[in-house]
Amino acid sequence: MEEMRLFFAINFDDTMTDALWHSVEDLQKARLQGRFSRRENLHLTLAFIGETTRGDELLALLDELEAAPFRLELGRCGLFRRSGGSIFWRSLRDSAELKALQAQLTEKLAARGFAVETREFRPHITLAREVYLQDDFDLPGFSARQPRAGMTVSRLSLMRSDRIGGKLTYSEVGGKDLR
Repeated sequence: MEEMRLFFAINFDDTMTDALWHSVEDLQKARLQGRFSRRENLHLTLAFIGETTRGDELLALLDELEAAPFRLELGRCGLFRRSGGSIFWRSLRDSAELKALQAQLTEKLAARGFAVETREFRPHITLAREVYLQDDFDLPGFSARQPRAGMTVSRLSLMRSDRIGGKLTYSEVGGKDLR
């Protein structure tokens, strides 16, 4: 398989995407500057692989995962503060099923020699990068007024990341339906 930039992710249904997009649009009104996620790119990354020619092996790994469908619920908003602008995100409520799936995936990747994240898994959806907010921005108030949403996760996807026409574009290479 050709070299591709790959990651494992959960893609969202329309209800979840609508709620997340509302948060992005609300955030755009409150910032001084930032790079905002595109609606079609909103997802939850479970494991980032990076550039690899081992896509076929990663697709086969999907078949080894054992997980039943489970529920995800959006949580609060937050910031990862960085010089050069913060990363603004929306969390997910605690889910034992999500943590177990991510741990299983990470274990199988490490067993095959893939570099895996060693920090604790903190599930979040990136809404914007390089964000500078207005001085009077009220993060707890902003978070409290964001729409709540949830969905049943029934598929795990291996995603490809490409820059097409200057835009970051994600597409599914393959996936596994959870049962």
